[in-house]
Amino acid sequence: MAQTPVTKPVLAAAWQSDALDTGTIHDELNRLWTQLGGPHHGGDAPGEMVAEQHFGGGGLMRANTLNLLAVANDMREASLIQETIAGLRDFLPSRTIILITYDRHDLDGEVTGPRYDVRVELKEQIGDKDEANLRFEVITIGADRSVMGHLASLVTPLLAADLTDFLWWPGGDFATSALFEELLPVVDRLIVDTAQL
Repeated sequence: MAQTPVTKPVLAAAWQSDALDTGTIHDELNRLWTQLGGPHHGGDAPGEMVAEQHFGGGGLMRANTLNLLAVANDMREASLIQETIAGLRDFLPSRTIILITYDRHDLDGEVTGPRYDVRVELKEQIGDKDEANLRFEVITIGADRSVMGHLASLVTPLLAADLTDFLWWPGGDFATSALFEELLPVVDRLIVDTAQL
């Protein structure tokens, strides 16, 4: 029986903002990769993995397989997504974008506080004795439900180029979601939990 892989955070940055600036997100990811001593974007070639010779002579690898875009309706679903990604073996997303919806508005319907919570992370999955450790990116964006309709156009530039795009919708509400309708044309594959239907 395969052992569950160990995944740990390596570096992260978080901030709140009234506007979602994809350039800032890319800049932060590049800064984190540079802080590790590796090249920006961790390599360009699509494929299973890309060796990072700058990281200790190839002792670490950068996942370079797919983009995973996941939508969570609450923190429970967000935790499920994080745990599932951490437990994947052999087919780890190079970049995961998690969109979390919540209610952050007053009785008059006005959004209170910053509109977006953003967190970017580099994570590392510890390989077996003879395998290199594998690093990948997680971008988490929390937003009030009232502004989620704008997210489809905002997250598209965050998808790593030349990789297959997957949309994972763990909840059962996608049939009535405007966000789902906007994201569907952006992706190549759809993952749903049929137990929720």
